[in-house]
Amino acid sequence: MEKKTIFIILFILVSFVYPANTIEVIAPMETTVSEGDMLYLGTIGPGQTIYVDFDPKVDGGRAWWDFAKVTGLPEGWNARESKLYEDPLHVRITTSKHAQEGDYTFKITIEDEGDVSELGTITITCKVTIKHDIMDMEVTPTKKSVGAGQPARFDITIKNLGNTEDEFVVRSEGIKEWAFRKNVYIPAQSEKTIVYEIVRYEEENSEVKIIAESYNSPEIIKEETTVFVEFKPDLISDMKATNNGLILFPIINTPMHALLGLFSNLFQ
Repeated sequence: MEKKTIFIILFILVSFVYPANTIEVIAPMETTVSEGDMLYLGTIGPGQTIYVDFDPKVDGGRAWWDFAKVTGLPEGWNARESKLYEDPLHVRITTSKHAQEGDYTFKITIEDEGDVSELGTITITCKVTIKHDIMDMEVTPTKKSVGAGQPARFDITIKNLGNTEDEFVVRSEGIKEWAFRKNVYIPAQSEKTIVYEIVRYEEENSEVKIIAESYNSPEIIKEETTVFVEFKPDLISDMKATNNGLILFPIINTPMHALLGLFSNLFQ
């Protein structure tokens, strides 16, 4: 058998034993990719940011990938490439705040700077699904009765259904003088329960709409939950009202009102 033929056979065998260059993906999932592969990153919402991390080490450190960059982004999206020699190689992709629902793709290229380790480059295609209905909300109870000026407390559970973290702003509509907001950070595929308070100083019943909205995009919002709050007079709330300022009564009654205010603070 000629030497040339033997060399070709050995080359083919080595090609099967030693596959093309690969790199380990360690976030948002653990997998191995090589040139031309497709990497599905899951479902996220408009305005949200997803992170992709690569392990730069090859064969336990025999060689290293040095750099990762993002190209081919859809219009309105932006990205931050990795730092040179970063460990892990960390790229960040932020979608447009007004991205429409659907599938989107872009490319990530991982490079061996100067081909020092003789690794060349790897370019993969990444795919994400944009969905607006990426969170859910539950409010309990749906009806509350409290004294005027006292907080009506509601438990609000927000579920992040997407494959990346987000921050949500909880607010309410229905009481003009009440504009309380509460921010809550929720990791991917998880939920968190917070206590939200509503206060009204008038003795009047109110229908209040509870709203949760993504800090990153107005497209991610839940606002269909309406609660009913009955603000009624009671002795304790009347006593607590004496803490709100001067009372236009004869000055001789001032010590009495001060005492009532102090006494009312014993009640939550």
